[in-house]
Amino acid sequence: MNLNLVNELKRLTNLYNKLLKSSYFINVVMIFICFSIVGCASPNSNKFDDDSLELAEVSSAPYFQLKSLSMRNKTLSHYNGSDSVVMLFFWASWNQESMDALYYIQDYYDDFNSQGLEVVTINIEGQDKRTQIQELMNNYGYKFDVLMDEGVNWQAKTFNAYNVKSIPRIILIDKSGDVRINRHPDEFSRNYIKVLLNE
Repeated sequence: MNLNLVNELKRLTNLYNKLLKSSYFINVVMIFICFSIVGCASPNSNKFDDDSLELAEVSSAPYFQLKSLSMRNKTLSHYNGSDSVVMLFFWASWNQESMDALYYIQDYYDDFNSQGLEVVTINIEGQDKRTQIQELMNNYGYKFDVLMDEGVNWQAKTFNAYNVKSIPRIILIDKSGDVRINRHPDEFSRNYIKVLLNE
């Protein structure tokens, strides 16, 4: 074999090995950076653990008047007082995520109702589903209030007034009547409740 060709092959082999090592190093750095970013954004990392609450855009909670399962008219002012934080939970029985989240809504009610948390769930399936929803509440033994929104599903009036785009959804209203939290249950922390109750 030609000596020049041999030398060229050796040079290319060395260059290839260097590139491999360089690529390996770059890949390790990139993996480290990716894990760092994911770690910072992990749901398990709670920036509210120090009981501080970084507010999103604050807006006054829209007024509503809806019928309960017992056909009583209920308004926002019925729940929202100077010592009360209101949790609104928008849901539907046909949505499995909503049904799964109801357990945690009851948990929040049990843990914080005596401290001033008013839990109000707003079903968006329409007034004609009242009996079905009442049976569901009885079967599961849920104690929180259920209001039936006006309109059906995505046309529900209060659902749209609160700019809800999907269900399930948790809204927290502070003692001043301002919307402070608008989250999917998977993104919600009970620390939000603690902070607003202590304000």
